[in-house]
Amino acid sequence: FRTAFLTSSEAGAENDATVMSRILAPLKKIAHQTNSAVLVLHHNNRARDDYAGTAAIAGNTVAMWNYRRDEDSASATLKIKTRDDDHKPITVQL
Repeated sequence: FRTAFLTSSEAGAENDATVMSRILAPLKKIAHQTNSAVLVLHHNNRARDDYAGTAAIAGNTVAMWNYRRDEDSASATLKIKTRDDDHKPITVQL
């Protein structure tokens, strides 16, 4: 994401909600106009293992997916959260 959209921005611009909204809002509009999906990958906060970041990302998404797998595990958990609901977690066996 940083390489594709923030190369001309100052360091730390990804933490600025105004900068992120200028990038994400048009992507959301394109997704709606073309009936397509835009996938934005973002890392979790290490301490909470959940999304933590600018409100611009959460505010410009329809759903947030959290995929988590412990380092030596053969299974992972996928949690999907939308504006309306937290869906039942899905277990993925590798």
